[in-house]
Amino acid sequence: MPSAKDASSTDGERLGLHLKWLVQSRYSNQQAALKIRALLDHPKASDGNLATVQDLVGACFSLWRAAFLADKTGVRTAVFKHASAFLDEMIAHNAIAYAQDRKSYEWTFNYYATNAARALHKLADKWPSIRTILSESDEPTGGYTRPQRRWDRNHRALEEAINCFEQHLELSMLRKKKKKKKK
Repeated sequence: MPSAKDASSTDGERLGLHLKWLVQSRYSNQQAALKIRALLDHPKASDGNLATVQDLVGACFSLWRAAFLADKTGVRTAVFKHASAFLDEMIAHNAIAYAQDRKSYEWTFNYYATNAARALHKLADKWPSIRTILSESDEPTGGYTRPQRRWDRNHRALEEAINCFEQHLELSMLRKKKKKKKK
């Protein structure tokens, strides 16, 4: 998506590109959520995998919410202004919902994207291929904004984490079958 500073793009074009990205991103995230949900029904899912499941679901949820907030500008003064407004809302009303997240999107996108990355970095300790994706450069591609590229990179890492977890579960089943044959 062209940056807000790109004089050759109209606001309408930027909005159209963002909405297209948003729909595609939500679809990808919902597909990831469905795959995680299916893996939770795997016979070996609950065998010592609680921390992994927490990180997978946490990263998936954080990216789901961050997608709605990825139209941020990234202007530092706006991030600080939105962080202050967010805290004011939290302190004054003792509640935060999507409306407050959206109102403070310059800060909340960073919160959710960082939360997802932290969970994925923990999973990368088990499966280094996740770290490889997380460390990819943030070079401008396809006209997308930096927040969208950050989201895309984190989501690719989530998809890799899901695949790694699925392989882990399948290997656990194979080991269980081998042990039964030896008895």
